[in-house]
Amino acid sequence: MNNLDSAKSIQQVRDWMESRGLTVIDWANEYGFNPSNVYRVLNGISKCKRGESHKIALALGLKVEKTGAVHLMQGSQHQVATLQDSQKLHTKECSTMN
Repeated sequence: MNNLDSAKSIQQVRDWMESRGLTVIDWANEYGFNPSNVYRVLNGISKCKRGESHKIALALGLKVEKTGAVHLMQGSQHQVATLQDSQKLHTKECSTMN
């Protein structure tokens, strides 16, 4: 589930929550989201194009930001991993090889 190139499926997120004994309400409260909106995202009701539903989808890893950042859930903590730093490092390494 730590693939930085793709977003997670709703089922993967549900399985992740279940494996850690988290309820949707627990997760929503921990991250400051309205539980009803989290349910709307996880039930496929919201399109997650903007606003809180979009932020929820990013936080759950259902969407990947166009800026190159992806939100990952590891253990019981939510972490943000940016691809930009690795891209800069790769660019720097490639330029020193030439």
